[in-house]
Amino acid sequence: MEDLAVFVYDGELSHGVSFGELLVFAEKLHQLMKNKEPPVVIATDGETFGHHKKFGELALAYPFKKYPDDFTTLEDYYRAQKPKQRGELVPYTSWSCVHGIERWRSNCGCSAGGLPGWHQKWRAPLREGLENLRSMVKEKAYSTLEKYLREPNIALLDYVDVILENYSQSAKEDFLRKHAKRPLSVNEIVEVFKSLSAIKYMHFAFSSDGWFFADISGIETVKNLLFAKRAIDLLELENGEKVLMEYLQQAPSNVLAYGNGLGVWQKMVKPQVYEPKTTAKTAVFLHLSEEKTLGRWEYEVQEKEEGFYVKLKDPETPDRFLGRILKSWMESFEEGYLSFLSDYMHLLEEVACYSKSRNFGFLEDAKAHTELLLRLKLKELLVKDKDVKAIKELFNRAQQLGLDLKAHRLSKHFIELCLIKLEEGKEEELLEIVELIKDYNTKVGRFELMIDLWEVQNKVWERRHSIKNKKIFELLNLQPYATE
Repeated sequence: MEDLAVFVYDGELSHGVSFGELLVFAEKLHQLMKNKEPPVVIATDGETFGHHKKFGELALAYPFKKYPDDFTTLEDYYRAQKPKQRGELVPYTSWSCVHGIERWRSNCGCSAGGLPGWHQKWRAPLREGLENLRSMVKEKAYSTLEKYLREPNIALLDYVDVILENYSQSAKEDFLRKHAKRPLSVNEIVEVFKSLSAIKYMHFAFSSDGWFFADISGIETVKNLLFAKRAIDLLELENGEKVLMEYLQQAPSNVLAYGNGLGVWQKMVKPQVYEPKTTAKTAVFLHLSEEKTLGRWEYEVQEKEEGFYVKLKDPETPDRFLGRILKSWMESFEEGYLSFLSDYMHLLEEVACYSKSRNFGFLEDAKAHTELLLRLKLKELLVKDKDVKAIKELFNRAQQLGLDLKAHRLSKHFIELCLIKLEEGKEEELLEIVELIKDYNTKVGRFELMIDLWEVQNKVWERRHSIKNKKIFELLNLQPYATE
């Protein structure tokens, strides 16, 4: 059994530095230390110096610079003064909780930042949930690492070199040369580094401040949950998120707006999770700047005729994302707009109907909203539902309300629907949609506002021998047997 040398910190001085005024007068701090029996050790948080205590780092530096001979390292002191007394460690204790370590796993009453009457009943389910998630992360991550690396536990320790080198390509190559069982493919390399990163973030999810303060909605706990979410996403652990949410639902918050940990997850954690697609949208608007990084992503934007293409690279994993942006952004915006206003659809239609016989300027905005809403609904029917009957009903409703759907803007989708119905052999539905288009073209009367059926005509002509309903030819001004 090996010996363990323990240095005991000075509680009075440590408390004065952390929570008192000892950093205000550096000379006084030094004198108090000189009056103590050596070795004098002060233990406190690193953020005390400059963060919690403004200019605290200057007070710390002063005695070291003025009295360098009064200070040494614990290692050098140990070599010069070997301990003679033996002691026994008391397990499960901490400096900031009189209940041992209950501050990090139970409603022990120790907290900071809360209001009178607040509890910490959320601590136990939060810890249990994260511990269960940690087991799932380790199981899946180690399954991958054991497949590709010789000794995953040793590799995990060496992974810190990759982190310290800021995930540079050379550091990752050195790591793989040392630990990989064989040369790995690009996808296998991504799997390895995703697994390593997931374990790292799962460690981060247990940062002690997550339990230290008063409520599960605190910024520290939210940060821990964000780390957990990152581990889940890296390994695509859908069940992991479900398991964690079950525990969070049992973690009551003191803040009514959140209710419990699940409310915190949905309202504070999930909105801060940025997927590659979301990051790429922002990169489009930053691509003219000199910066080529956005958060953890390195990005490259290419302008093409059909829009912007964004390449993203995560140097940590090193995962890649390639996507066409702006078009997809508009699609997601339209979906959100349609979803948000769908509950008001009936009311807006009533207002539009009322405005037909009233000359109120403020009603024009409601009319514009109704037109846009119905046009987006029309687009959804054309692209997703492909329901010809519903499309006709929507057209008729718009006509009754005196609304202009500007259907020519959806010309591409009308033509695609015609071709789909032709391909599927649904001649009655093809006939209905062509009739609708022809009727629309007649009513708008202007060529630039019409839906051009030229492509449909060509496809129908190519299939003329298999089409049974001759009315389709009449509507498209075709004479299928005239030249044969």
